Amino acid sequence: MYDDLHKNRGQVIKIVFVIAAVTLLGRLLFLQLITTEYRNKAQATAIHKYINYPARGVITDRNGKLLVGNEPVFELMVTARQIDPKMDTVRFCGLLGITRAEFEKALDKDFRNDPRFSRSVPFVFLSRIPVEVYARLQESLYEFPG
Repeated sequence: MYDDLHKNRGQVIKIVFVIAAVTLLGRLLFLQLITTEYRNKAQATAIHKYINYPARGVITDRNGKLLVGNEPVFELMVTARQIDPKMDTVRFCGLLGITRAEFEKALDKDFRNDPRFSRSVPFVFLSRIPVEVYARLQESLYEFPG
């Protein structure tokens, strides 16, 4: 009698494992192929374009005299769509050491006809900003959205 009760135990365990594996595979297929929720979250957090400028070394002559050195220079990137039209342009120009005409010229881009520029993609507003000017601007950058 004992053998009759436990005769099919191996078959029952195999069936339970097969059902569990099929359930897990079904859930996996659903999450990866059918649902777009996790795909959208992964794309939103994983795809970012960063410009990583390489560090350059110094160049010296055979006597150790410095020929070419490093001096950090910065670029100011602007997103036209995020610029506040009510921002204090006089203060902004004063921080950068530029005139109002230079400010307007740097913003005057052909967004409709030139594929290089888009109102929602940052573009170079001012390049070769010295360290001192960049430090001044960095302290007040929160006042100038975009």
